[in-house]
Amino acid sequence: MTLKQRFKALAWQLKIAIMLVVLEASILGLVSLSAIPGGFITLKDAPTLFALIAIFLLATVLLFFIARQLVFKKRWARSAAFFWQLIQLSVAWNSFTGEFANVFIGGYLVVSSVTTIYLLFTKRVIEETQELVDKD
Repeated sequence: MTLKQRFKALAWQLKIAIMLVVLEASILGLVSLSAIPGGFITLKDAPTLFALIAIFLLATVLLFFIARQLVFKKRWARSAAFFWQLIQLSVAWNSFTGEFANVFIGGYLVVSSVTTIYLLFTKRVIEETQELVDKD
């Protein structure tokens, strides 16, 4: 069974949750890649810049991997996606205040995180991701 066929066979709640995680990973990847030129222009602290870019790119790869494993109905992937949503909520909380406050970014993060958490804990998604034995 191909990845596309597996995705089509999933419950609609899980499909939307996967698409939200992929969207978050894509945005995170774009943000990390867009930081590269700006970092080279200022280049005040190169090791910190490279470390931050590496962390963001690693998080991007991890999110894409989590989304892929949700397609395979892995139990641990639902937990990992939930953990990422909690991290996003903490970032969103700090997006409403401070020097670089942006209500739109914070609002998007809150809405997407709460929606994904809700979808990950619907009865149908929990039933689909309850494999007792890892077959793959």
